[in-house]
Amino acid sequence: MNEGSHFGQARVCELLRGKAHRVTFHLRNPSVCAAMAVLLALLPHSLSVPPLAARPPQTQDQQAAQQLVRDMVQSELEAQNDDHTNWRYHEVQVVHGVSRLLDVYQTKYGEIQRVLEIDGKPLAPTQLRTEDARIQKIVDHPGSMRSAGKERQQDANEEQKLLKMLPDAFLYHSEGQEGTSIKLSFVPDPSFRASDHESEVFHHMEGSLLVDARSKRLVEISGRLISPVKFGYGLLGHLDAGGTFHVEERDVGGGHWEMVALHVDMNGKALFFKTIAVHEDETYSDFHEVSGDATLAEAAQQLKRDVDALASPSGT
Repeated sequence: MNEGSHFGQARVCELLRGKAHRVTFHLRNPSVCAAMAVLLALLPHSLSVPPLAARPPQTQDQQAAQQLVRDMVQSELEAQNDDHTNWRYHEVQVVHGVSRLLDVYQTKYGEIQRVLEIDGKPLAPTQLRTEDARIQKIVDHPGSMRSAGKERQQDANEEQKLLKMLPDAFLYHSEGQEGTSIKLSFVPDPSFRASDHESEVFHHMEGSLLVDARSKRLVEISGRLISPVKFGYGLLGHLDAGGTFHVEERDVGGGHWEMVALHVDMNGKALFFKTIAVHEDETYSDFHEVSGDATLAEAAQQLKRDVDALASPSGT
C-alpha cells in the first residue's frame, strides 16, 4: 500500500495528540478517515454514551441512502489499497492565525515539506538556512521517518476500522442532488453498539456528506458535535458540543482523489482545567504526479533548486 493513502488522518493524529508542534513530513488520506481522526485523536479514555434503543423503521429512500454510504466506503477502501502514486503539491496551513505555504514532495520513503512563505512573505536568509538544516537532518536520519511510518500505519489501521463502521453508526437521509454529487444528512443510529471507546464518538455526531454519483467517492463531509464528548465520564475532561469539522476531496488527476481542504474548530477542557482548542484550516492545491523512485535526498534537492531559481534575479 502506498504511504500516500493515509495522509490526512495520520497527520491530524500527530498534531492533536501533541506528538509534534508541526511535523516535517506526514501522510494525507483521501477518505473520510481524515475527519474521523480529528475526534479519535482526542479520545484517550472511555466516553459517556446514551443507552441503546431500537432502530426506527426505514423507508425505501433511507435504505437506498444507507446503501450509497456502503458503496462509498467500499470505494474509499479500495482506493487506499490500490493507489501507489506519489505527488507534489502546495499546502497552506493556518494555525493560530499564522499562515504557512509549503511545497510538498512525496516519495515511497515518506515526504519532504519545504516552507516557502509565512503570512504571505518569502523566508528571510536566516529562515532559509534554518529550513535547509531542518530538511538535511531528515535526509541524514531516515530512521526517524521509518519509525514514524510504523506509528502512522497503526493509526491508519484504526481509522480504517472506523470507516467501515460508518454505514451502521448513522442513519442517512437523502437531501437531493448537488451538481454531480448526492447529498446525504446523517444522525446517530440509536441501535448502534460501539465496539470500543473510539467508535463511541459516533453517538455524539451529526452532519452531512456529498458522494460523487459516478465514482461513489467522498466529495465532502461536515460534522458537528451535538452533545459534549466526555473523557472518563467527565472526570478527565470533555469536548464542547458545537465543535465542527469539514473535509473536502477532489479528483486531482487521472481518477486520483486527494483531500483538498480540512477545517477543524473544537473546544473543551482536559484534566486540571487545561483548555483544548483545535482551530485549524488547511488547503491543498497544484497537484503534480512525480516519480515513485525518488529518494528523500533527491526530493529535497528538487525543492531547494526550485526555491533557488525563484530567488535568482533572472528567475531561472
